[in-house]
This record gives sequence, C-alpha cells and structure tokens, in this order.
Amino acid sequence: MSLRGGRKFGSLMVLLIPAVLVFLLVRLTVANPPTSDSAPDLSLSGDATSAMNLSEPARASASAGVMMTAAMSTTLAPLVPAATPTPPPNNYIWVPWRSQFDGTTYAAGNCGPASLGMAMAYFGEWWSTSGIRKSTNEIMGAVSYDEGTDWPSLKYAAEKRGFKVVGLYESSGGYREWTMDELVREMEQGHPALLLVRQRSLPGHTGSSYDGEHYIVFLGLMADGRVVYHDSAFNDEIEGSYKIMSQETLMKAWVDTSVGLRYTAMSLVWEHEGRKWDESPVTQPTPQAGR
Repeated sequence: MSLRGGRKFGSLMVLLIPAVLVFLLVRLTVANPPTSDSAPDLSLSGDATSAMNLSEPARASASAGVMMTAAMSTTLAPLVPAATPTPPPNNYIWVPWRSQFDGTTYAAGNCGPASLGMAMAYFGEWWSTSGIRKSTNEIMGAVSYDEGTDWPSLKYAAEKRGFKVVGLYESSGGYREWTMDELVREMEQGHPALLLVRQRSLPGHTGSSYDGEHYIVFLGLMADGRVVYHDSAFNDEIEGSYKIMSQETLMKAWVDTSVGLRYTAMSLVWEHEGRKWDESPVTQPTPQAGR
C-alpha cells in the first residue's frame, strides 16, 4: 500500500470508529437504562479509547456524540400536535337579488325600492320595484326621476304590504343607531335588513361620480367575519349579489353619510303564512372575493 493510500485508510478509520462506538453505546443505553435520577456517565474511559488507539480529537468526538444521543433519548418527550380549532361556519341568508336598473324612469334612484323588494322576496312575497316606488312617492310627493327614497317612505311601502318594520326608530322618536351584533341577531331570526350607507365607500363604487347615499341589503357574515350583502347598483347579478367586504369598510360607509345619519337600518318581519325560498345548501350561492 502506498503512503497516500495508507493515509486515506487511516483517515477513514478515524471517522468510522467513532460512529461504530456511538451506535454500540446507544444500543447498550437502550438495553440497560439508568435507574438513578442523576444523568449517567456515558463518557469513554481513557483505557478503552487508548486500547483502540484513537487520537484525542477522535475520543472527544465520540464522547460528545454519545452524550448528546443519550440526552436526547432520555429527555425528549413525544411531540403531540396541538388541536386545530374548528372555524366558525359562514352565517348568512339566501335572498333573491335584483337590480335597481329596471328600465323605468326612476331607475337611477331606485336603490331603496329595489332593496326593499329583495327583502320582501326572501319571504316569498314578490313586489315589483316600480310598484314599491309608486308607494314611496305617495309619501314623498313629486320628486325628480333621479332622486332616491327616504326611510319613512320605505317603511310606509313595507307596512302597506303587510310587513312589520323593526328597528328604524328609537323609543324617543329619533333614528336608531344599530350595531353589527344587532344586525347579525336579526339575520339569524330570518329578518333581512336594509342599511343606508355612502355609496362611494363601497367596493365597486370608489370611482363613482355619485357621492350620495345608497341602500344595501345585509345578509350576514362569512366565517372570517367579512360582511355579505346585496347591492342593487349593478346591472349583472354576478357583480351585485352576495358581495363581500370587511366590517371596517361597512362601518366607514355606514357612518359617513352626507345626510348625517349614522348606522341606520330597518329589518323586515313577515307574520303571515310563510312562503319562504328554499335555503338548502345545494341552492345557496357562495360569495366570492372581489365581486
């Protein structure tokens, strides 16, 4: 064997022997676990290592490896994965959507009648947007074609058709200021609610030239807390139905109206024989982000 070959063989043996020692000593430790509470002395004796003709670096490496392996085997407990919490389910109702742009002369200002018509349709009570607008005009009088509707006229149109209106006024007579929790409780009782918000603060309307008020229909919440709602100010159901926005976005739009109303809403209750839509999961649409 050449000198170079001998050196390679010697280097290989220096690396291999500590590994063999680690393996044998781990086997020995597992087969004969220590009974004392104190840590066992697993370092190699000087006689044993010198008999095997190991160099000082090799003996140090072998001793450190054995002590680390023993410490890991005696102190590490089995890892138990943490329980994954079950996320809350989506919590919203299914309400038929309609556009305010129905081709009539009042289409531009018909967000209120269209939203009220959607809420009525939840109970299976179908009333046209134009018919509801005719009722609101009975209270508001002669208005321009692009003018919207106010809360008293929508309340009148709903009650004229047999609905009970909840939560519009305080007992003192002023408009009630709603909370998100109150909206959710009404929805969970099967009472869709209309909200008056600032249109330009809503998704899809930030670039609008119109900076006035707008009615939307509150449907509930997604599992992550985002708001699900209907917006009649679109021509297409894909764009206007089951839209989602953050609660922060809604609260900003809901409080910042140009007429000074804050967090106003009214919910509908149908106390007659129900003709509600089928709300089975098969037919319930799924809201999508960005719509």
